Amino acid sequence: MGKIFKIIIGVIGTIVFLVIIGVVFFAIMLTGGEIKTPEYVLDDDTSSSSYISYVIGESIEETKDTNIIDITLDEKELNYLLNAVLRESKEKINTSPLEIDYIYTTIDEESGLNVFIPARLFSIKTVVKTAVKITQVGQNIIIELIDFKIGRISFASKIVKRLMGISDLEAKIKTTLESNGIEAELDLNNFSFTITTNQVQNIILEALKEDENLDLYKTVFSMFLFEDKVLNINFGLDNKAGAKLDLQKMTYDETVDGKDDIDYSIASVVTKVETMLNNDSLSEKDLSAAFRYLLLGYQRIKDQDLAIINKIDFSSVGISNKSTYQGIIPQGNFTMADVFNSITLADLLINPGWLTIRITETDLNKIFLGMDLVGTAFAFPYLESGEYRVSYIALSSFYVDIFQDIIEIKLVLDVNGKETIIKTEFTGTKNQDLKIELNFTELNLGEIVGSEVDRTNILSYLANVLKDETWLEMDIPHQKIIFNFAEMITSNEIIQNVIVEAGTKETEFIGTDLISNGYIELKMEISLFP
Repeated sequence: MGKIFKIIIGVIGTIVFLVIIGVVFFAIMLTGGEIKTPEYVLDDDTSSSSYISYVIGESIEETKDTNIIDITLDEKELNYLLNAVLRESKEKINTSPLEIDYIYTTIDEESGLNVFIPARLFSIKTVVKTAVKITQVGQNIIIELIDFKIGRISFASKIVKRLMGISDLEAKIKTTLESNGIEAELDLNNFSFTITTNQVQNIILEALKEDENLDLYKTVFSMFLFEDKVLNINFGLDNKAGAKLDLQKMTYDETVDGKDDIDYSIASVVTKVETMLNNDSLSEKDLSAAFRYLLLGYQRIKDQDLAIINKIDFSSVGISNKSTYQGIIPQGNFTMADVFNSITLADLLINPGWLTIRITETDLNKIFLGMDLVGTAFAFPYLESGEYRVSYIALSSFYVDIFQDIIEIKLVLDVNGKETIIKTEFTGTKNQDLKIELNFTELNLGEIVGSEVDRTNILSYLANVLKDETWLEMDIPHQKIIFNFAEMITSNEIIQNVIVEAGTKETEFIGTDLISNGYIELKMEISLFP
């Protein structure tokens, strides 16, 4: 019996010894891989939103000259951004058994993106290292895991791959990716997967979908992002990581596309906000509100901006009384009712035997100007040689052109001086009524032609911004725009003093080219009574 106990105790002792040896070996393996981290990674306390703004601001700094949005970061910029995100998310990330101290990355064309994460796993100090190589071949982006280590344990080794069970792991990863809307071709024998640029673009659009303020920009993104050779991924070249967007096809030519009657300079607003940022009278978080105020003036800013503007001192840029400042974009308190109220009897009788009403491009443009759509802007600060600079994205123009049987509604988007035009074309024919239905026949972003989905999206956007115009209707399912002037005519006293007999009614668009001031003409057969 004693011998049996000795054997049992011996077996238990051996197991305990092996477990202790295993734990010690595991701890030793975990504790490997210390790194020397630059001090700047540890000393920074800037917010992630500030770094994102810096990245956007710098990415469009030279877009006017290069036609490129360059969203690439060097090692230092990437480390700043990742650690800012980590600082703000530590409570969510640092849960037992893992606690992360900070993140450090290096970027190299040969080895790709290397991420080092000093952490504590089961209270054991260790370093998690991931090496990822990302390359673009045509429209495919190949992401290859070169190495994944916790301490001295490499999870990219052949032995570990066998232990993990490649087929099971591949199925789990694919399920996880698909549940997040990502379709990818996996090759876990080489620890790589391939994703298309279209998938990356869908991820970007998905991230934007919750913000209604970005509806117009989402449509723009969906149009140009899906063009061939627009999105170019870079991980390693010049020790940078990120992507470049080529805007070469996003053209705007005033002689071809026409121009509105507004003349103002966004550059003057940029100068003002840069001055205020550098003299500390304006904070980064209040920049976009101040930018919109300087464009539009006090009376036209939205409620969410008003509280911010009231606490800012604009005296350093020559504005002592904020409430009387009118902005640099002309204010247009003009409506379709004003057009009809300005009609005289002489105007109505321009064509003998007919009652004639003309609504010109200028009239429509003045109405659109009063909607405060022009001046919708976002500003992004960044630092250059210790001084603040500002880049911006703004809707700088909204106007119409009328010629032949076409009306074009045009929006000009200004990306830090690089202008592109969003052109919507509606086509109709002479109509025997006081309203006219027009088919949405074409949508262009510079040289890029929009799809039916793009047309639906932009029509939904226009329907929202023009919703208060009772004379204008949007039929989104059938992709039509309807001009209906019946109510305006029946409510106009001068017109009602002219007895309109049952006779021919006509509505048509008249204009010869983009330069001339085209117009909508309503005609009705009449007989006059004294």
